[in-house]
Amino acid sequence: MTKRLKTEIGWVVLAAALIFLHSAMPADLSGAESGFFVRWLRGALAAAGLGVDGGLLTLIVRKTAHFVEFAFLGFCLGWLLRDAPGGLGRRSPVLRAALAWCCGAVYAVSDELHQLFVAGRSCEMRDVAVDCAGVLCGVVLTQALARLSRDKK
Repeated sequence: MTKRLKTEIGWVVLAAALIFLHSAMPADLSGAESGFFVRWLRGALAAAGLGVDGGLLTLIVRKTAHFVEFAFLGFCLGWLLRDAPGGLGRRSPVLRAALAWCCGAVYAVSDELHQLFVAGRSCEMRDVAVDCAGVLCGVVLTQALARLSRDKK
């Protein structure tokens, strides 16, 4: 196994671990974490003369966090599979992207199921949808960057 492949696997493990740790936070800690960002954003928006409903802002912050975490995972999975060993790296970019997305989507489902066992947390299908959209964006970004890199050569 090459050093590059080990590094790429390490990034995927790191992304998955960060998601797992956030999902393992009880509802009160998770709410406090997102509450910090909500308060900061409300202050910034108020300074700009914009008033935003706190409930709406909380929803936006929480769903954005889901999206960004899973976009990072999708990016890492896409990067890992762009030149994977065993011939997969020579296969269609669409096949590699689909495989990366499927891996991320399975992790999204397992993440929501994991939350069933965490105090005050729940399993929500809309979170799975947001997570899967994040994975897709990360994978698409990886494919776009890989294509730009190939086009420069």
